[in-house]
Amino acid sequence: MYAIESLACYFYTSYLVATLHTGARTETHSGQKSF
Repeated sequence: MYAIESLACYFYTSYLVATLHTGARTETHSGQKSF
């Protein structure tokens, strides 16, 4: 049970980090394109 919860937490955090990174990248790319 503990292993499953930790695994889910790991995937959730990695997903959030990936989403934040991709969001920042798209924002910077769109900003460069607009400028």
